[in-house]
Amino acid sequence: VISSIVLGIFVCIDFTTSVLFKAGNIHNIFKNTSANSYKKIVDNKPKRDIYIIMLDMYPGFNALKKYTGYDNSDFVNELKKRGFYVFNDIYSNYNKTAMSIPSMLNMDYTENTSHKDRWDAINNAKMFEIARKNGLKTIYFNHSTYFRLIKPVNTKLIHTISAEFYEDELKNTYNNSLIYTKCHTFLWDKIKIRKDAGLRPFLVLQDEVVSDDSKKLVFAHIMMPHPPYLYNENGKPSTLYDTIENSKVTVNKKGFVSYLKYTNKEVLNFIDYAFEHTDEKPVILITGDHGIRVDEYENWEKYIDKTLSDKLTMQVTFATFAAYYNPDDNKQKIKKAQSIVNLFRLFSNQIFNTKYNTLPDKHTIFFCRAECEDNFKYFKNSKTFSNEEFKKLFESN
Repeated sequence: VISSIVLGIFVCIDFTTSVLFKAGNIHNIFKNTSANSYKKIVDNKPKRDIYIIMLDMYPGFNALKKYTGYDNSDFVNELKKRGFYVFNDIYSNYNKTAMSIPSMLNMDYTENTSHKDRWDAINNAKMFEIARKNGLKTIYFNHSTYFRLIKPVNTKLIHTISAEFYEDELKNTYNNSLIYTKCHTFLWDKIKIRKDAGLRPFLVLQDEVVSDDSKKLVFAHIMMPHPPYLYNENGKPSTLYDTIENSKVTVNKKGFVSYLKYTNKEVLNFIDYAFEHTDEKPVILITGDHGIRVDEYENWEKYIDKTLSDKLTMQVTFATFAAYYNPDDNKQKIKKAQSIVNLFRLFSNQIFNTKYNTLPDKHTIFFCRAECEDNFKYFKNSKTFSNEEFKKLFESN
């Protein structure tokens, strides 16, 4: 009992720290070193809606097959039939969503921006600013409780996860750690959310976003196929989940693949719905934020060297997914992207006629778990690789 109380105190302290950090009371570690800010915005006024569908923890094709044995060709082929260009294993720049999303929305490495923290980077995202200058309504569609504190400027915010839902699902996933879950969800008590929102986010996206007649840019953070694995591939409730034993988090491969298959179906259904219910087919960018975070540890200090020496772990962690649909673009330029940050730079150049140069690709792994999501002071334990170093060390022949 005493140990549970102590654990609760520490977790709630971490939660409180995240709130203070949001308010700007923790030392600013972000540096204003961005050398390639966007130039003059040309008033393109895109005639199509723009959807950026960010699927959390969606792995690249080859990495998925190496790690789980699953061949994702059916999904890739269905996307190609619909006119998408599908990237081979494009690499994420971070192993943490907390750094990936600000990087995407600002088309730069998060640590290079002038923003004081990740909340500020999202709330004042350059992508949204550029879209609004081009006459588009901006919408942030959030399906993650870990991003509950965002308040994007001049952007409609749609939350789709309730505290009750998240608590019920996570208590079976992470050692029944109800006290941890409660500390991370109590701010959501007054948010009114559709009962089916957490389970079926794409339905909410259809009903509340596609139906909006405004010309718009939508960034949708979908917590799929990220655990907890809510459904199996047949749409039935899943009973499979990741486990924690002796500090190590073990991915349930069967549960992950089954939920990924369900995710694929939901994505394709949404694409077909969006195509059918808009006068001009929308531009759609589907992307992951990182790959499958395998062999994570609660006590990283003891396992950093082990992680860095494991070729497959590193490759699977960073190899992620991207697919792009735009009938007004021959896609030759965007195909050159080798990592997510440059994918978003080239995407912005194509859609809004910005003049971003591509950046040197690099990949940073942070050795920490939940505390990374809220408190950047823990980011001291990290390792950054240039693209050349990463491929030499971790890509399989």
